[in-house]
Order: sequence, then structure tokens, then C-alpha cells
Amino acid sequence: DATLYKGDIPAIYDSRLSSVLDIKTLDEIPYKFNMQGGIGILTSRLTLNMPFNKGKSALLLGGRITYGGVLACNLIENLKGNSMYFYDFNAKIMHTFNDKNRLYVSTYIGDDILGMDSLMTMTYGNKNVTTRWNHVFNDNLTSNLSVFYTNYRYRIGVSMEPYDFSITAGIEDVSAKYDFTYMMNENITTRFGASATFHQYGQGKLEDNTGVIGMYMGVDPTNEVIRKALEYALYFSNDHKLGPLFSIRYGLRLSMFQNIGKETLFLFDDNYECYDQIEYAPGEIFNTDINLEPRIAAMYQIDEFSSIKASYLRTVQYAQVATNATGGIPFDLWFPASPNIEPQKCDQFALGYFRNFLNDEIETSVEVYYKKMHNVIDFVDNASFIGNLYIYGEVRKGKGYAYGIELLARKNFGDFSGWISYTYSKSMRKTPGINFDREYVSPYDKPH
Repeated sequence: DATLYKGDIPAIYDSRLSSVLDIKTLDEIPYKFNMQGGIGILTSRLTLNMPFNKGKSALLLGGRITYGGVLACNLIENLKGNSMYFYDFNAKIMHTFNDKNRLYVSTYIGDDILGMDSLMTMTYGNKNVTTRWNHVFNDNLTSNLSVFYTNYRYRIGVSMEPYDFSITAGIEDVSAKYDFTYMMNENITTRFGASATFHQYGQGKLEDNTGVIGMYMGVDPTNEVIRKALEYALYFSNDHKLGPLFSIRYGLRLSMFQNIGKETLFLFDDNYECYDQIEYAPGEIFNTDINLEPRIAAMYQIDEFSSIKASYLRTVQYAQVATNATGGIPFDLWFPASPNIEPQKCDQFALGYFRNFLNDEIETSVEVYYKKMHNVIDFVDNASFIGNLYIYGEVRKGKGYAYGIELLARKNFGDFSGWISYTYSKSMRKTPGINFDREYVSPYDKPH
């Protein structure tokens, strides 16, 4: 099951300015073995759901692979010797101890692989492992205690004269989260909890077998930069029905972000020249950011066929991304907020009108939004990212805004169903030191 939150992100979700895609795997133990899958020209998939232990436990296995690129690289003359494919794999064990306690252990592994005639390879993907304990205190109060590990990584390798090198980077997290859901009555549902995460940002490790690329980029291959941070949060969200026509969801998130050593903090002057450095020991906390993130959304039912929704939220993102496409190779680096870089903040407003026709067979909607962003960053031309100890000196801080309108019509019933949508949007930025201090289009601008 998947739910996309765009303009109305509940307070239980954190760390992003844009949107949240909440994906849930099956939680129910089946009463008998079942299997589903498909074989296609480009991809195949298979899911197995197997109960055991007299129905108290179950094992869920799911996988998907594409071989369209493999076939193309073997059948098309110009592509022979290349490789293009991806795969992903899910596994989940569910066990019921009693009516009040359940345990879930799940994992996901996925990779995308692109290789061009043994001259260049690109691999990127994710791994995660989650253990979750679900406990029912009573009919009104339940909880979920989760501990999880995630690893996003990618690697680019080039082997062509005179180059023979690879670059790896990624993010590694270890997290714990304790969520509670309290249903006071049929009109009020409250969610609250706390979370803690240990981040490790790998900012580019260069393995250079010939030394050419390191000399060209001015990078010492021994400079593997890993920055570490801690992130905590307390959060509260309440869904409240105020009668048959009006409902509201309000919440508050208190987040805290800390940089920790071992790290060398470089200090920069107004001309972005490094003038000093401070050494921090392993585990030493040297910077703390604390932020409040209010969220509120309301819906008014005009009649049985139409409604209006409005929302406001503030989100804070402590991770910044550096994008570099030099040489045609996309290479993004994530790094944390620090004394040199403030966390990004966003205030977003949204308003929508929704109406159904023909006894709810056709749904239509129109939504408008406006986002004001603070502390967004950009980089000077020809910035060096890989293994760059002075990367904060390449950064310029500015402001941004985005706005748009979204139109949707959907037919849900009958032999013929589907939907059509259109969005117009703009995303702009203004950063001192970039584009002669004039406003410019952001990398995320997609007008139509």
C-alpha cells in the first residue's frame, strides 16, 4: 500500500521539504499459502506468502527483475557488450505471540546496474532491515517500536585509457522510533512518538589506479570524507472531526540535529576562503540545531459531492544535496547541515476544491500551492565535490519559492476507467554570488 503526501504532511514524518511517499508491506498473516506473479517481455515478478507455525507466523517473499536491457544489449548490434538491468527483493517474517503482541522483521534490497562495454559502470541502490514490535495496550491505545538500518549507495567506475578509477558515495543510517496511536473516540485520533537516528554521510571515496583523475580533479584518494550526525524528534498529530461537515488535523514536531566528530571543521571568511580549522574528537558534539515544525490541515464538506481542503506546514531538512553533472555523469552527494550550512526550511500553503459527478463515478479536483524556502544552497561553477575537505567553501546560500496548480479528472467505475491530469508549476531561486545575484530557475523547475 502506498500513500503520497504533498501539501498535507502529518507531523509524524520528517526531514524533507518536498513530499513523503509512505509505502507499507503486507501485515496480515494469510490463512493459506498464496502466490502471485507475472512474466513479461521486459520484467518479471513473483510474490510468495506462506503461513506456518499453525497460522501464528508467516514468511513473505517478493522479487522483481528486468531483463529488457539485457536482451537489447545482446540483440541490438550497437548495444552489444553493454548491460542495463535492475532488481529488487523483499522479505518479511511475521509472528503473532498473542492478541496483543506481534513481531515483524523485514528487509529490502534493490540495485540498478548500467555498464557500457566494460568502459564505464554505474551501480546504485538501497538496502534496509527493519524490526518492528506491535503492541496493543487496549482497544484505544496501540504502539509500534521500530529499529531499522538503511544504506543508500552508488558507485561509478571508469576504465579507459588513461583513466582507471571508481567513485563511491552514499548515506548510512541506524534509527529507532516509538509510535503511539490513541483513539479517544470515533471523532478524535491522536498519534505521538519519538525517534532517534545516527547518520553517516559518505561524501565520495576515490579509488584511482593510475593517479590521472586524482591529479586532474585535485583530489587525494586518501581523503575519504565521512560526516556523522545525530537527529532526534518528538512529534504529535491529532485528527479531529468537528461534526459531520468539518474535520481538522493539526500537529507539531520538535526536531534536533547534532554534528558529531571525528571531524575537522574548516572556518571560512566572507570571501569563502578557509582561514582556520578546528579538530573534534570521535563522538564529540560540536553543533546543535533545534526547530519547531507546526502542521495544520482542514477539510470542509460543502455537500455530498464537493469539499474544500486547505493546509499549512513548516518542514525542516537537515540534509543538503550537491549535484554535479560534469562530464555527463550524474553524481549527487548528500551532506549534513553544520556550522557552515544552516538546515533548509520550507513554509507551504495549499488550497484545493474537490467535486464528484455522476454519483461519484467521476472525481475532479483543482489544487493550488505556494512554497517559500529558506537556506537553499547552490554551488559555484566548477565546484569540486569528490573527497573535497573544503566543500563548504564552494557553497552559496539563498532563498527559493515555488507555486503551481494541479488539475485532475478520474473515472473510477465501469468497463472503461482511468484518469487525466495536468500541472503547471514554477520553481525559482535567488542566491548571492550566483547568476549575478539575479533570480534563476531551480533544478526542480518543471513547468508543464
